[in-house]
Amino acid sequence: MFLNDIYNYNHRLADHPVFVKSLYVAPAFLFLLFSESMLFKAFVLAGYFLLTLRIARISFGKLIKLYSIPVFFILTGCVTIALSADSSKPFISFQGYSLGFEHSGLLLAGEIFLKSTGIVSVVFFGLLTFSISDISVGMRFLRLPVIFVDLFILTYKFIFFLSRAANSMMIAQKSRLAYISSKSNIFHFSLLVSSVFRKAFKQTHALEIASNSRLSDDKFVFVKEKKNATKEKLIGPLALTICFTTLFVILEFYG
Repeated sequence: MFLNDIYNYNHRLADHPVFVKSLYVAPAFLFLLFSESMLFKAFVLAGYFLLTLRIARISFGKLIKLYSIPVFFILTGCVTIALSADSSKPFISFQGYSLGFEHSGLLLAGEIFLKSTGIVSVVFFGLLTFSISDISVGMRFLRLPVIFVDLFILTYKFIFFLSRAANSMMIAQKSRLAYISSKSNIFHFSLLVSSVFRKAFKQTHALEIASNSRLSDDKFVFVKEKKNATKEKLIGPLALTICFTTLFVILEFYG
């Protein structure tokens, strides 16, 4: 599942400026990086999961599918960390190796799992509330070189072109009874790959021509209405920041 498939352009922060949106993401992300409390990480994970459901306005099922891939890889790595080849309480013994779980390994795996999934939760919240133009504005505000901003936008558009072209051409191939036998699968798949890349390159070239025709001067410029950071829009992120700051201080220093 791609983000552009579930991105809701009518989310609750659509009329908020980039600065206000950043206040929802940056403090929690920094707290997660420096936090040593498993309880705080669990709070951030659960809190941003619920915030994404409410603010990004996407369904519970779609969000679970979006989480499933990174959580699977994180969980696989954490199980590997938790396993010990010289366990005092093994559940498998083979040729001198005693596979089992140790308390220290389980504790480390739990900390890594909560921190990693917490960061994923915050990042997904940002990706589902920031548009590509918002991200480019933020990158320019951080004074990143223009070439990096343009490469980021081109890469994003190229991936989008690839996914859309692959989906449409796969439907076209199946409507012509492709992939009905194992002998023809490789042939049709090779045709799909070559056709998808040709079509994506053509669309990218058309995007470059369209940008140059609008006098972009080899820079991607997004034209959008000005959004002001009013007091009402600042209440939400400031309240959230105060809440997580309080939790961080209590759980890190007094927990």
